[in-house]
This record gives sequence, C-alpha cells and structure tokens, in this order.
Amino acid sequence: MKTIIQYAKLTGLMVLLGAANTALAIDWPPVLNSDVNQQPPKWDWQLKSPVQLNSDSSIEIYDIDMFDNENNGVVGTLKGYGKKVICYVNVGAWEDWRDDEQDFPRSIMGNVYDRFPNEKWLDIRDVNPSKSNTGMALATILEARFDRALQMGCDAVEPDNMDGYDETSNNPSGFALTYEDQMYFNLWVSREVRERGMLVGFKNNTNQALEQRSVDAFDFVVTESCVLFDECQYFAGFLNANKPVFLTEYNLEPNQFCQAAKDLRISAIKKRNVLDNYRLNCDNYYDGYSEPEPNPTANNVLVNGGFEANLIGWQSCGIQSNLAISGNSIEGNNALAFVGQSGCIYQEVQVTPGDEYVLSCDATRPGTPWSILQFAYLDAQYNALDSQAQQIASGGSYATYTMTGTAPANTAYALVLLYSEDQMLVDNCVLAAPSEPTSEPEPEPEPEPEPNPTVTNLLNNGGFEANLLGWQACGNPDTLAISNTANEGTKALEVVGGAGCLYQELPVTVDVQYTLACDATRQGTPWSIIQLSYLDSQYNNLLTEIMQIESSGNYATYTVTGTAPATTTYAVALIYSEDRTLVDNCILSSN
Repeated sequence: MKTIIQYAKLTGLMVLLGAANTALAIDWPPVLNSDVNQQPPKWDWQLKSPVQLNSDSSIEIYDIDMFDNENNGVVGTLKGYGKKVICYVNVGAWEDWRDDEQDFPRSIMGNVYDRFPNEKWLDIRDVNPSKSNTGMALATILEARFDRALQMGCDAVEPDNMDGYDETSNNPSGFALTYEDQMYFNLWVSREVRERGMLVGFKNNTNQALEQRSVDAFDFVVTESCVLFDECQYFAGFLNANKPVFLTEYNLEPNQFCQAAKDLRISAIKKRNVLDNYRLNCDNYYDGYSEPEPNPTANNVLVNGGFEANLIGWQSCGIQSNLAISGNSIEGNNALAFVGQSGCIYQEVQVTPGDEYVLSCDATRPGTPWSILQFAYLDAQYNALDSQAQQIASGGSYATYTMTGTAPANTAYALVLLYSEDQMLVDNCVLAAPSEPTSEPEPEPEPEPEPNPTVTNLLNNGGFEANLLGWQACGNPDTLAISNTANEGTKALEVVGGAGCLYQELPVTVDVQYTLACDATRQGTPWSIIQLSYLDSQYNNLLTEIMQIESSGNYATYTVTGTAPATTTYAVALIYSEDRTLVDNCILSSN
C-alpha cells in the first residue's frame, strides 16, 4: 500500500470545558509537590495525528509528534489554551518516512529496530568529534531538528531511543556502543535542546536513569510500562529532585497501576499503543477530586464547531490538501474552506439513546457538484443505525442547514460529516444536546432475520487454508503465523506478538455496499481490530469502518459494513492486533 492505513478512530466526546480565552497557570519547568496526595502535573501523549484536545481542561501538558504538527497550527492552538507542548523527536533511530531521512549517511544506520521495520538504529557516536567518520553528520541533522522544534513553539523535547547501547533492553544496534558512548550522546542532546531554551526529557533508559549525570541533565522523564515491569524505582533520582515522571501503561488498567504511581508521585495514564486521543487517568486517587463541571454556556457537543481553532477536533476523511481555513466567516474569524475535489471532514461524539439532537451548520458554495451535510447515529461497533443528509445549495451567501433526529436504541455515537466535491465554506456547526435528559424509548422488537443468501468472497484465501497467500504484512511479519486452532477448515491466522498487521487490497465499485466479516478470538486487553477502508486511485483514505475484537476464549463473528464513496477505487481489508489473536474465515462480500 502507498499510504499508512489509519486503524485508530476517534471514539471519545471531546468538549472543551472552561478553557476558551483563559490560560492556565502552569509551573515551568514542572515541579512535583512533596505531598503524595497532591496530583502531579497532568499530561496527555498523542503521537498519532490529528491531535485531539481532551475534554479534561485541567490537562496541562501535551506530548505530540514534532514533524506531524510542524505546519498545522496545533502547537499554537494548544498554547493558546494555556497548555505546554512537548515535541517528540526520534534521536537514536532513523525513520524512513521523515522528510529529512535522505540526510542520514547510510554508514551510521545499523540494524532494524525490533518491532519497527521502518526504523533503524543509529551510530550515536557520530556526534562525538573524536569518533565521527562523517564530519558529525548526525549532530548537524539533530541540531536542525531541534531548531525546527524551537521555531514551531515547542516548550520541551522528548528525545526517543536514547538507550541503543543497552542490549538487555533492546535488540543489538549493529554498533559496538558502550555505556559511556550513550552517556556522551544523551548529555549532548540535553545540552543542545537546553541551549535553545527548551526543556528536555529523559526517555526510558532505566539502566542510566539513576546516574546523577542523567538527573542533572534532564528536566523530566517519559517512560512506558514501569509499573508492569517493576522498573519505576529506577527513576528515584528524578523524583527525589522533584522532577516529574510521566508514565504510560498500555496493558494494565488504572486500578492496577494508579495506586503504585501515586505512592511514587508519578503522573500516570493508560493509553493504547497507537498513542491516539484515548486516555484513562488516575484523577480519583487524589485529594479534592471531583468530576469536572460541564460548561454551562455551551450546548454544542462538537469541538471547535466554528473552526476558530483551525481543524482541531475534526478528522479528515478525504484529501487533506483540499481542506483549508478561510477568513470569510459568518461568525468569529475563521471558517472551513473546501478548496478542491473530494474534501471530507467529520467528528464523532458520544450521545445518549432516546435523546433528540439538532445539527446545524452555516454554509455556502458556488458550484454544482455534490456537497452535503450528513448526520448519522452509530452503534458501539460503528454500524450505522440512522443517517440523513442535506444538500448544500449553490449560492453566494451563507445559509443555515439543519437536521434533527432521535438517537435509536443501541446508539453509542453521533457522526457529523461535511463533504464537498467543489469549493464550499462552512462555519458555526452546532450539534445541540437536549436541555433535559429524556427517557430511553422501549426498543422495537427485532424482525426475524432473513435467510442469508450465498455470498461470493472477494478476498483471496480468506480462510488461510493456503497459509498467508494473498495477504500482505503491514507490521512485523515475525508476529504472524498459521495455527491449527481454526473455526472452519484446518487453519487460521495467528498473531503471536505485538503489532501484527495483515491486509488485502482489491478494486471495488463506487456506491456499492460491502461487508467484511471475520471469525476471531483473542487474549489480553490491547487494541485488536478488523478494518474496512475505501481508498481513491491515489490511495487517499475516503472512509474507514472498524470493529474491536473482544477478549474471549471462543471464536465470534465480527462484521463491518460500508458503502464505497464517490471516487473509490480500492477497498482494504485489514487485521491488526497488539496481542495474541486468532482470525479465520474472513469474507468480503458486496450487498
């Protein structure tokens, strides 16, 4: 495939509570309170784009990817809300998708980073003038990255992969790195970042964390799974110096790590491995905790419906370059502008079954092609329960377009989607929740199911009886295997480790509805899904439907359905899992 398939989907209600026009007072550098009952600085870690503003306005710090957010205004928007921004920069490994990847001499690129086939370890000795064979090319590249971070307004840098020397924690780098080689490099990184006026974080590297040189040189810690692996004690030097330790746990629930984190004064959250906007916190473990009050002045459950914060809160479902921000607004300073063909943007928010919601947007467009406002209700598996659309009329002035609908039984989310095949301006989108909760209606009796007709499977080898023939790996192929624990036939796909990913891509027909069904079972709690996506001829993602595979000992059938949008050329059926999963009998059929 020519693009990365996005397998994480916005699933949380993101209402900004009390943050507009008011900057929070954040200590910077952040300092820990000596009282374990006082909550440490609160943070969120989103390396997946687009960054989503969390509904919890008391989160003080966002850690985001530098490259992905360099030119989209996200840093300025977050800082406008009073947040501090840490920018992720990979300093110890080469990544083949970065815009400066050609600048790296191949002589300093080592082994593939285990579990990340698009990354390679770097010879970090190249920043040391006494050991460099390239004229310190790596130093020049990283200095340029730190300059970019400063220019885009980052308050701090999270440098990643600063422990390549440690083969007890990582696969061999391919270079004879020593403990002191790593220490030299880490201190060099710290010095370069601090000289630019930014704070610098210490990432993982437990075997050098207790060194006083490390504690003195870094302002905070970003670490992963230290409760799970019983490694949090290695950051005692930072904690004793009242420097925050920001922890993410992936495979534990908050009730399994929050108390341990609180006892050590660690700021801990639970995230998915994809590091999207999903976040669980430890707030209720601290004194003075109360549920945040809803904003009494806001009845709009959409985030940034007036586009005053540019595209924050919205997800692109078409060609990103066809979306822009215009000053030609009907209210405020900004409006959404569709500037080319197949512009598509949406938000998905949690709603209550039985409640009536009203969607309204102001819009104008000059041309005649298809341009719509769509309002749909989805269940927890993202199946559409009800959908309505309104065509935007061609004209020179803004007009208000409104749709009203009651959320059916089993509704989990409302989807608001804007789509245009020509120029269009949209402003002041409001999804109004009811002023008072209403009772949930009695569910209608379900009709007797029709007998299933015989279907033609568009997938090749969907039952894996020919092993992996016809399928392409999109993660670490070593995590994929064939198992005899099949639900049908004699074989099934087995994902045996982290980040196992497999897909098929095939041509489909516009406006035809397709259904992807797989039988699956998995162990554990990490993210595991089946996904159906539609792509145009340039492999831009037009629509994606996802279903989470539940943790269970028995096979169950998981189904996603979607209609191929205009300009669709291909469908992609994708299986992804971050723990042990069995998948069998995958069928893609047209309805």
